[in-house]
Amino acid sequence: YHASVISHMMKAMIEDKAVIKRSVSVMSVSYQLERIADLANNICEDVVFMVDAEVIRHHRNPYFNEHTM
Repeated sequence: YHASVISHMMKAMIEDKAVIKRSVSVMSVSYQLERIADLANNICEDVVFMVDAEVIRHHRNPYFNEHTM
């Protein structure tokens, strides 16, 4: 998701120099939200481990296969 935001904001900044400051802010927010999501995911994985003694890190998502990645 963050990569698509960066791509979109870069295009917007190239087309209109007036949106550079706003675009940089949007990119920063996008990065921070992605980081928050990663940390929340880590917390969830830790909780599953504490409750079920099951390590779920680095498991493939069953909804994706090699062809979709």
